[in-house]
Amino acid sequence: MKRSSCNNRAPYSIRSGYSLLEMMVVISLMGTVMAVLVSILTFCMRTERTFSAEARKMQVTHSLATDLRNDIHRQDWDQIKIDAKDHSLHLAKGITYRWKDHRIWRENNDKEKQQESYWFPKSSEATWSKDDASKMITLQIEMPTRIAAKSKNERKRFRSLTIKAQAERFAVMNKGES
Repeated sequence: MKRSSCNNRAPYSIRSGYSLLEMMVVISLMGTVMAVLVSILTFCMRTERTFSAEARKMQVTHSLATDLRNDIHRQDWDQIKIDAKDHSLHLAKGITYRWKDHRIWRENNDKEKQQESYWFPKSSEATWSKDDASKMITLQIEMPTRIAAKSKNERKRFRSLTIKAQAERFAVMNKGES
């Protein structure tokens, strides 16, 4: 007896491809994974930008504090003048610190004119004060902080930065050494 060619098949069929449903499941899973990865990457980039901006602010603040303290520590108390209208601090030997356009300008007119600037965030404010009893000069800077505002009308919050320096400090230190 001859068998027909239809019955020559193996008892199980060998699959040669994927069904449309399997492909759709895999594509949707890949899309979900990619969406999660993109959101994580965006968050990391935003965080890195925020931290690098904070690091730059800290570096500028440290540099300003060092220069200001070194200049004031060498000064005689009588030679330090604060101009409230001009938002400036005048020291002997032609050194001036001036607050203008959200930055502090350090000008040295001693031998050749030198000018440096220390940048702060926009809408920052700076004030100088002088305490005669302790011979202390104080620079206070109010800087806005970056917080998530729920509405545009929400009040900005500020962080205060205070730099203090005592006049004639190097002279007092040198007297103690001799």
